[in-house]
Amino acid sequence: MAAAQPSGPLLEVADLSTHFETSRGLVRAVDGVSLTLDRGKTLGIVGESGSGKTVLSRSIMNLLPKRGVVRSGSVRLEGNEILPLSAKEMRRYWGAQMAMIFQDPMTSLNPVMKIGKQITEAVRQHLDVTRQYANELAESLLASVRIPEPHARLKEYPHQLSGGMRQRICIAIALACGPKLLFADEPTTALDVTVQAQVLDLIAHQQAERFMAMVLVTHDLGVVAGRADEIAVMYAGRIVEHAPTGVLFANMKMPYTEALLASIPKLDEHSHTRLATIPGRPPDLVIPPPGCKFAPRCRYVQERCVQEEPPLTAGAAPGHEFRCWFPVGTPEGNEALARNEREGRVPQAAALAGHA
Repeated sequence: MAAAQPSGPLLEVADLSTHFETSRGLVRAVDGVSLTLDRGKTLGIVGESGSGKTVLSRSIMNLLPKRGVVRSGSVRLEGNEILPLSAKEMRRYWGAQMAMIFQDPMTSLNPVMKIGKQITEAVRQHLDVTRQYANELAESLLASVRIPEPHARLKEYPHQLSGGMRQRICIAIALACGPKLLFADEPTTALDVTVQAQVLDLIAHQQAERFMAMVLVTHDLGVVAGRADEIAVMYAGRIVEHAPTGVLFANMKMPYTEALLASIPKLDEHSHTRLATIPGRPPDLVIPPPGCKFAPRCRYVQERCVQEEPPLTAGAAPGHEFRCWFPVGTPEGNEALARNEREGRVPQAAALAGHA
């Protein structure tokens, strides 16, 4: 008889903040994030570069240095608090309970160590197995991530493989000890479009086969559209919209989410169609602006937006939350947009994003 699964969410993050000490002051990279993730489910975390996605993932995994970092909040894995643990104490979690596929496989793999050694090192660290068994497991892992001639690849170095192959190696290493939670941090950034789809399909297949929970970090809403059960949109270190995937795409409320979606190239557009962009730049996280952090770039912005920061408000659908005084598609939002357009207060790039 199979063992009963523990009750409750696999991952619980409550009011997590990560600030970096700098000569200019504290950089509020992650600022009060709360979320939960059930076993076997996928959470997509989406946002521009600098929104806090990667820092959030590394904060949850406790991969940040202790010096110069101010952290607060709670991170529980299967009910166990892990945020205060030291690196030595975290070793029983890394690889065995939670693992990460890093953004750049060339820098996350050891260039002077053969592929086989890099896989078996984690296996022998966490599992009480012989060297022969670890080598056999490494070979089967390479086969499972669809690497041809896996036995020969074990004896090669990272520089002898293509970018797509290196990323598959990183996936194999992350899966080696059967983690319950997998973080995929922009796993296809350096790959061409065809290989991107192959790698994402491979990760999804392995996740389903192993019943892992996954956090998929990306800047592209299109990547998570058909691969995540729910999506959290981050901006300036905070979650600004969070909803089940179908609800988010059918009824998004945050103007930033709308702008991210509009910036995705459309297949039905002409090849030289100008891409929609979001005007301005993300805020300074040392001295963030008052009010809504997206207000300086928002085409719905009103006086209230620059004076009061909106709270995370529950939407009509279960599990839908957003931060906005003038939500997309609401009477007040439509009125705010129409007023801005009449008065010429919508930047050209924002207008393009809204009407793409």
